[in-house]
Amino acid sequence: MLTSSNPGNGDTVAGLRINGGATINLTAPISGTYKGILIFQDRRATTMGDTLQLNGNSSSTLRGAVYAPRNEILMNGTTDMNTNCLQMVGYRLKFTGNSRITNVCPLLSGSGAFKGNIVRLVG
Repeated sequence: MLTSSNPGNGDTVAGLRINGGATINLTAPISGTYKGILIFQDRRATTMGDTLQLNGNSSSTLRGAVYAPRNEILMNGTTDMNTNCLQMVGYRLKFTGNSRITNVCPLLSGSGAFKGNIVRLVG
């Protein structure tokens, strides 16, 4: 969970930057309060205050939901990065490189697939 002890009084809510070159394997929990949630940024974050940047390589795995409704999620990926069952909610989503997300969720992964390819713009 990316948050702050007191974001209402000017404290900045935490952001996230995972740089490329490193192998990252992150999977959401399969039970509990945050079942299926890989990364959760506090809803009280300043709008467009801190980008969540995910840089991967072909040996990395990201599985679960990334939730940052008031900030940008920047995905810099490579062709063979395992992003099965990666779901994102953000103020703005930006993809560069050879980013690819596959909507296939393994059984008992804590995350659920959604039907079809869904992209929604909400104003």
